[in-house]
Amino acid sequence: MKEETDADVEVGRLLVIAESEPQEVDYIYGSTHYLKLFSECTLKPGSVPRLPYEPDPNEVAVEWIPIESLSQEPVIPNIANVLTKAINTGETMYFEDNGHAARKLNPK
Repeated sequence: MKEETDADVEVGRLLVIAESEPQEVDYIYGSTHYLKLFSECTLKPGSVPRLPYEPDPNEVAVEWIPIESLSQEPVIPNIANVLTKAINTGETMYFEDNGHAARKLNPK
């Protein structure tokens, strides 16, 4: 979280495990097998999310949004529904990223 948003957070429970297998998403992510872990996070008092001093060249903005707004935002991988379900049920959820959301933004 610090690397991507320069924010200081309290990390809570693991919500979603998302996996990207190379044979499914090679065009989008390359031949690396990705395992992405999403945890519940709470901003520490006084911390404000922003672009880091030396952002990744593909980063253009940082926004901390309410979870209720997540389904209206472009999220890659497309875990908005799974993330909301994990928060509401208290279960850790698994999500297999097939690259559909990324392909919409970067078609062949």
